[in-house]
Amino acid sequence: MPGDIGAGGLSSPFPPWGEGEYPGISVGGISSLSPKGRGQGEGGQGETDMASIRREVQINARPEKIWDAMRDVGAVHERLAPGFVVDTKMEEGARVVTFANGMTARELIVDVDDAARRLVWSVVGSPRLTHHNASLQVFAESGGGSRVVWVADLLPDEVAGYIQAMIEQGMGVMKQTLER
Repeated sequence: MPGDIGAGGLSSPFPPWGEGEYPGISVGGISSLSPKGRGQGEGGQGETDMASIRREVQINARPEKIWDAMRDVGAVHERLAPGFVVDTKMEEGARVVTFANGMTARELIVDVDDAARRLVWSVVGSPRLTHHNASLQVFAESGGGSRVVWVADLLPDEVAGYIQAMIEQGMGVMKQTLER
């Protein structure tokens, strides 16, 4: 499928800012962790680096407001990242997200944790990604604001730069949307 997260080349109109310019987003770099480094022992076959991406953004909104939008997993395109995500279709246990660039991803909803204000999902069925697990969590900050943390672990790590750019784009849209 041409718009699938793993099909074809990974060229994209994301992000709209200049490279390395992500307003209000803490950008730290990509960590590559080998399975051996994750405690899976010596001499395993097919040892491949796994990319781990972590981004944070400060949002001038109450954490309850942000969490209410985040936990509404079927309305990403309306409440959390409109314009970045243009459609969300719910299936049993999963959602199919369509991004502005036409790419689609089937995301298995792993956990919606109200107590921790943490959403976990995994892209499944992608011919390009052999592993993907991500979480989005909101924390209260002093002064009534919030900090949102997005973590993604994925294989192969060669797609990490592309996924990182999409995460940063998405967080920028979330910030704009939720601060209204």
